[in-house]
Amino acid sequence: MSALGLADSKDVGFRTGNTSEVSEPLKRKEVRSYIEELGLKGYSSVNNKELEREPLLMGPTGRTHNNISSKLNSVGRRKGNDSQVRRTSTTKKPSDFNANINNPSNINSDSLQFAHNHSRKNKFKQDRLVGPNGNSNIIRRSNKQSTGYAAINQVILKGVSEWYEHEFALELGSSGDRPGCSDGLRAIAERRYSDEVAAYKAWKDGRHKSSSRWMDSVAQRGTLSDRSAALIISVQDSPIHSLRHIEYLTNSLKKNVRREGLVAAETLKDICLGNLMPKNRKLIPFSKRPILSVTSSGLSSDVTAARRLIFWHFEDRLKAFYEVYVAELGRKATDTVVATRRRAVGLLRELLQNVPEGENVLLEHLVNKLGDPEAKIASFALYQLLQLLRELPSLKGVVAKETERLLFRPNVSAKAQYYSVCLLNQMELSNDECEVASRLLFIYFGLFTSLIKRGEVEGKMLGGLLSGISRAYPYGKEIADGSLLESHTDSLFRVVPFVPFGVGVQALNVLFQTMDWRSSVSDRFYSALYRRLLDPRFQRSRRSSYFLNLLHRALRRDVSVPRVKAFAKRLLQGALWAAPALLCGAAILVSSAVASRPRLRHAAASGDASDDEERFVDADKEERPRPATRVAYNPLAVNPLYCRADGAALWELVALRRHFHPSVVVMVRDVISGRKVDYTGDPVVDFTLMKFLDRFAFRNRGKGVSSGRSRKYAKS
Repeated sequence: MSALGLADSKDVGFRTGNTSEVSEPLKRKEVRSYIEELGLKGYSSVNNKELEREPLLMGPTGRTHNNISSKLNSVGRRKGNDSQVRRTSTTKKPSDFNANINNPSNINSDSLQFAHNHSRKNKFKQDRLVGPNGNSNIIRRSNKQSTGYAAINQVILKGVSEWYEHEFALELGSSGDRPGCSDGLRAIAERRYSDEVAAYKAWKDGRHKSSSRWMDSVAQRGTLSDRSAALIISVQDSPIHSLRHIEYLTNSLKKNVRREGLVAAETLKDICLGNLMPKNRKLIPFSKRPILSVTSSGLSSDVTAARRLIFWHFEDRLKAFYEVYVAELGRKATDTVVATRRRAVGLLRELLQNVPEGENVLLEHLVNKLGDPEAKIASFALYQLLQLLRELPSLKGVVAKETERLLFRPNVSAKAQYYSVCLLNQMELSNDECEVASRLLFIYFGLFTSLIKRGEVEGKMLGGLLSGISRAYPYGKEIADGSLLESHTDSLFRVVPFVPFGVGVQALNVLFQTMDWRSSVSDRFYSALYRRLLDPRFQRSRRSSYFLNLLHRALRRDVSVPRVKAFAKRLLQGALWAAPALLCGAAILVSSAVASRPRLRHAAASGDASDDEERFVDADKEERPRPATRVAYNPLAVNPLYCRADGAALWELVALRRHFHPSVVVMVRDVISGRKVDYTGDPVVDFTLMKFLDRFAFRNRGKGVSSGRSRKYAKS
């Protein structure tokens, strides 16, 4: 019995002296015991099947069959007539152990255990195996074999393009399925993934060797655009085997070279919008997987468990890389170059629109760009957010919440607040979005209160707030508290005389909306609206048509005929020196008011008084004037109810009947005769000088007037 535990050299199976003599075969059980004595239980437990089907180390003819010694982690060697087995290693050994190796009789169990422990210190160790003919082979032994890890030397995931739809990628575990062994299983999953990537590369190189080499050369030595295209193609072929490409692009994005970083960002965007990122869910980290389902079979050669671990590891690493990508895009959105910031904002919007992963961080970066010092970037961010809301209306509530955080942030600039308000008041709401509209109303009134306290009532901010309130109120009035609106009614009335004409009209429109919903339009509102008719800015304001629309709705809602008549008289008085377009709009408004009230129709007809014919009366038959029983009309009254317009006729129609514009004359005659002016277009736009010239420049002979206008008034 030798020191290694073998019976003798004959049992080992090597030739002992004469080459013609062949030893008896070594039994497989003795081989297993020899392996176990060398401390290679991990290897023997994995490769038992291979040992059973392998032939002997030395055949009867002296030729080696499938040299099983190359599969062992350490084997002895035979030199000359030496029948003992000894072991040599390329690593440096202590001197005392070298002495024992040179003298086989000195080898004991302690020295063998020392050699075995010393060989396990490094991750990979090379052992030299010397065969009977003097040739040596160097093999590698990794830690995987010492821990019982079973490698699967084949590709187990082929043709998985939409990996996120696979059943293993959708698995979730409860809190109890995450024991403390998750770190160890994560390391095993990383090994499985590395083996899978290596096997896939070997399979691809063997099947498409030329194309694979060409693609690798382009990805390494090509131009910047060629490398980008090669990486996109490689990821599209097999996303689950392409983490190294994602890591390369992420590292390129971190560089301070702007052009290379932007190209890497564009490439990653194209890859993420392709088949890399899931479109209907977020990525799942490794800690939220059902770990207990693979804990027992993670080290074995079970293909199902290996697939699970590969999917889980890939998605976990992809989530980490995507977080780095989003963070780098946010950093580039603050670059000093305007073009770089603009492109980063566009990439943020595209990712937020198409990829659910990291949407909170993407939205935060995008909303923060509303406060960019450069006006072009802030307006571009506003445009990108509006495009996002048109494509994904479900994000309105989330965007409103994030914008509210920016609005009420300490030390936020006025420009950032203005662009935020512009974003909120341009949201397109519907009847199903009452909660979003109610939240917008609370934001608007909260900011309105702060503006009133600071005294900032003359800027564009107030106009944006009032516009947003008027748009959101029809959809959120059922949820919004009535006391919230009533508490700001007095403030709205007080700012109307001190703001520009357009902002004042918006404030009056908000007041009319709130009062009309409660069916109690106050006299204070009609007085404020009545004073606006004498404003000289009314005739040259771009909000003139908006004001006429508000006036039409308010008069239609009013039940007091004297007040309606006072509005009609003041409107016609202001239109005497106005442009024809505005005068036509006033005539249409008065026509609709007269047609629905018979008393006003009599006042319009009495204003004519047969002015075309002269009347003569005999002196003796001349009637003495009767004492006046009616008080004269007061055109400067503040309240339309007390201007005494009830007994006055619409004498302004007589002067307008002699107007130079033929369309005005036709409309005024219809008003006097009691007929309603039937015009479906926009008179403030259609009767301008530019439209008049365009009618001659682009008129098609033989065709009538376009639909939407009355042929009678358009021909005039």
